[in-house]
Amino acid sequence: MQVFVDENYKTTELTTSIQFLWGEGKLTDTFNAKVGDKAKYDAPAGHGILVLTPKKGATFSSLVLVVNEKTGEVRSSTIYETAGNKNHFEFRDVRINQGLERSAFTYTPPANFEVIYR
Repeated sequence: MQVFVDENYKTTELTTSIQFLWGEGKLTDTFNAKVGDKAKYDAPAGHGILVLTPKKGATFSSLVLVVNEKTGEVRSSTIYETAGNKNHFEFRDVRINQGLERSAFTYTPPANFEVIYR
């Protein structure tokens, strides 16, 4: 297993598939959006589906968001890559603006992982 470390990482270089999580970019500038079929994507009660298709230059064909219909919060996202891979992320116990210490974001990879620096 591998871990990639980019010590010069900038949020401005985020892929379009996750820029919105940082509150950057405007969805309608980057994506064509449509409401998806709740049954097809197995949306839980009270949640809708938003299917985002990139307008240009992406390594994925679509981004599917499961959205709480009352709050607008994204519960999960699934990225369908053009290579056939699928990456699914679930967001649980989300708490916004909690004043976290920087140390909460320190990661030490397990000893058996290869660390690759970019």
